[in-house]
Amino acid sequence: MNRPSRVAIQVQNCLATILREDIHEMDLPAISITRLWLSKDLKLARVYVLPLGGAGEAKGLLDALGALSPQLRKRLARRLQLRNTPKLQFYFDEDLEEAVRITNLLSELHVDAGEGEE
Repeated sequence: MNRPSRVAIQVQNCLATILREDIHEMDLPAISITRLWLSKDLKLARVYVLPLGGAGEAKGLLDALGALSPQLRKRLARRLQLRNTPKLQFYFDEDLEEAVRITNLLSELHVDAGEGEE
């Protein structure tokens, strides 16, 4: 495993802890960090999130997280001892919804194929 991958895991775990335990100022829904991509120079982190308990409004969630980004970055810097703390960019993770949609389509094909055999 290369260094960006190892640091990405640390950043993701630490950020999840900060969001769960430290951030109470805003009315944020509970979110899950589904994945985190970190640039090779460790200066940029793309954080992919999903709200727990339903989709909700992705735009509002991303705006709130974007506004909290400087504060989150400072807290990350305190907890992780890195030369550079990555700039955080938040994205709504649409991969999970896409996977569910594809699975449903495949299930429908399987059901339709089963009905045709009778």
